[in-house]
Amino acid sequence: MEIPTINQLDLSIDQQHINQSQPQSNKNLRVKHKNVSIGSILFKQFNICSVTFPLSIVLLLYFWILFIYQQVNDELFSCVLYSCGAKFRPDIQHRSQFYRMLISIPQFGGISHIIIGFVTIQMYGYIAEYKYGRLKYSLILFLAGYSSNLMSSLVYPYSLTVGSYGIVFGVLTLYGFIIIQQKQLGQYKKLIVGIYFLVFCINFVPIISINQIDIACIFGGILSTLLMGIFFQKFDFQRGYLISYAALTLLLIYLIIGTTLLFTMEVEDIQMSRFC
Repeated sequence: MEIPTINQLDLSIDQQHINQSQPQSNKNLRVKHKNVSIGSILFKQFNICSVTFPLSIVLLLYFWILFIYQQVNDELFSCVLYSCGAKFRPDIQHRSQFYRMLISIPQFGGISHIIIGFVTIQMYGYIAEYKYGRLKYSLILFLAGYSSNLMSSLVYPYSLTVGSYGIVFGVLTLYGFIIIQQKQLGQYKKLIVGIYFLVFCINFVPIISINQIDIACIFGGILSTLLMGIFFQKFDFQRGYLISYAALTLLLIYLIIGTTLLFTMEVEDIQMSRFC
């Protein structure tokens, strides 16, 4: 009976085949990584059937309607915004036009503002909505817009401002929460965080490019979103709910007291109609 022997040449051929196939496998893995597009990184969770998509479209159309109206009638854009309900505290206090605090929320102050704001909402709005849900997401953005107008009214009572700063920075703040909560962002972590801070800084360009710098409207939007984000945050440790309800309490105190001060703190009765 013959015992079968192993041909060393066959082993060497098999080893060569393994060595040749290994780099090819690694190459295939690298090719799969390269299939990740910039769009999938910057525009995560894009969804037409969402709150973010129709919201951004409405904001875009609303601005261009006002802009075309301004061009046709040859008026100052600030006057067009005022006629359409931009926030102006003397009118709120002396002419009981509180509706300006709400109507001005979807308004943008210029072309650079709408372009930068629209892109920002497209980049970070969908994933923020996916994280918090439609109802919470909508509530947070509404309060951010109102808080933006409220803070601006208290700090700069005679400035004509719009509340869309609150919406844009509300979206940015929500995405900041997502970055903090996600411990692992993958191999694109530095890219994602770097682009986020770049976009955050770019959103200051529209407001510092005008003569009057109303940083209060930005701070108001961020403050409201921070407190709402903490309220909706699920803490792992015991009695974490106390922090959530403390944040909600602070927000309610700020909104109630701030709204009360709109009507109790006297401001000079300046009529914008004199300038428009």
